[in-house]
Amino acid sequence: MFKQRKTRGFNLKSRYYDEDKERRDNVLRTKNEKIPFEDKEKYRERLRQNWEYRRSTSSSKNYGMRLVIIFGVLVALVYALFYIF
Repeated sequence: MFKQRKTRGFNLKSRYYDEDKERRDNVLRTKNEKIPFEDKEKYRERLRQNWEYRRSTSSSKNYGMRLVIIFGVLVALVYALFYIF
C-alpha cells in the first residue's frame, strides 16, 4: 500500500590540495600565455577602442530610457494640473 523510498546515500568526493602542483601549473601557464598581438601598443589601442565602444553603447541606452521617463513624468504633471486642480 505505501512505498518507502530508498535512502539517497552519501557520495563525498575526497579533496586534496597539492601546493607544489598548483605552483608548477602557474609557472607553466605563465610561460605558455602570450599577448594576442605581438605589438603591445596595438593591443592597448584595441582595448581602448573596445572600452569606448561599450561605454558609448551603454550610455545611449540609458539616454533613451531617461528620455521616456522624463516625458512620462511631464505628461503626468500636465494631466494633474489641468484635470485634477
